[in-house]
Amino acid sequence: MPRTFLRHVRDMSRRLAMLVLVAFAPPLLSLYVGAETASNAAILAPAVAYVRIRALSLPAALLSGVLSAALLGAKDSLTPLLGSAVAAVCNVGLDLVGVVLLRQGVPAAAWATSVAQCAGTLSLLLVARKKLVPDGGFGLVPRRRPATAARGGGG
Repeated sequence: MPRTFLRHVRDMSRRLAMLVLVAFAPPLLSLYVGAETASNAAILAPAVAYVRIRALSLPAALLSGVLSAALLGAKDSLTPLLGSAVAAVCNVGLDLVGVVLLRQGVPAAAWATSVAQCAGTLSLLLVARKKLVPDGGFGLVPRRRPATAARGGGG
């Protein structure tokens, strides 16, 4: 199968997962917490808001898992630990600002966690790019050799 087809399938499955979580958050949460708890709007409404916001960071969470596994496979256990630490520190800091200082409640907590997930994933991505790929790229775009190197020398 061509790589572009597989890439499109992967991208569509991510979008579908996000769409399912956003569109069907109330019934999915009702299944998760039970009918009695789900009937309480004071509990279900903030939970739905949280799930919908967190669904937006699903690609970052998936990429973080893949990068952590790749780094662990490359015998680097420190970088995934540091990536988790970056996410945790960001999450606590943003929670303090959004929930405690600005008093925005559950949506602020969801945004804080989503942003922290992205920050942790970005920190992993920056290190993985150097450690896992020797030339510093992920091979998504073919690199051209300089014209002088292709002819066997320059001069």
